[in-house]
Amino acid sequence: MKTLTKIGIFTFILGLILLISGIVLLEVRGETLGGFNMGKTTSFTDTLDETDIDNIEIDINFSELIIEKGDAFTLKAENVYEKYASHLTNNGNTAVIKAENKRKSMFGLEKSITSSGTYTLTVPEKIYDEINCTLSFCDTNISALKADKMFIDASFSDIDCSTFEVYNNLKLDTSFSDFDISLENEEIEEVYIDNSFGDFDFNADIITDFAEIDNSFGDCTISLKEGNYNVISDSSFGDISSDVSTEFNADTKTVNIKVDNSFGSIDITTER
Repeated sequence: MKTLTKIGIFTFILGLILLISGIVLLEVRGETLGGFNMGKTTSFTDTLDETDIDNIEIDINFSELIIEKGDAFTLKAENVYEKYASHLTNNGNTAVIKAENKRKSMFGLEKSITSSGTYTLTVPEKIYDEINCTLSFCDTNISALKADKMFIDASFSDIDCSTFEVYNNLKLDTSFSDFDISLENEEIEEVYIDNSFGDFDFNADIITDFAEIDNSFGDCTISLKEGNYNVISDSSFGDISSDVSTEFNADTKTVNIKVDNSFGSIDITTER
């Protein structure tokens, strides 16, 4: 009876999510096919002269985003809708990239709109205190970034992160997205992954403190090179596979990896 109840609850949740997703996609299709008057497109370049930037905040929707290393903070926009364009500004020591104009969605929620077009953000090389990215319907390529803390919230987006470094805390919240991330630095302290309805690949050398993985209706692959790990798993109608049998190092503490998996698969491995 309990099993049937669980199946009923998850079936209801799945149906609700698919219904909402279908409505959102119909809304987006209506916008991109001319259902709304989005106005004219434009191209421009924003430049930030401030040199004491320690944090980066990004909020971009309905476009493509490229983040790469450069000599200065610049945001190059190509063929974006002028009315809903994101711009580069600063708030104290934080570089901010977001759109000012917003509209009500059919759910009554505020959201930025930057239909179509491409943004290329260049950032000077340094270790930033914190980088926050909120991305929806925004395929993104991130390279050559360094941060103490980084948070990425992505929905309906394909995210490719390579040749970048995060040292203290990395939080990744993805839904209906494909995520491929590879860390260049040898150690990261904490990793938090929340993946729903997407393929998630995470590659790093070693986690030194703690990791937590929450996966629903997705495929999640975690590949580590070394370290002592204890996988604590809880699975509901999903598969969890772990092979973390590296050569034990008494000088390295055992790190707990807490795993919660529902209707998906998680594969955790370390190199022998």
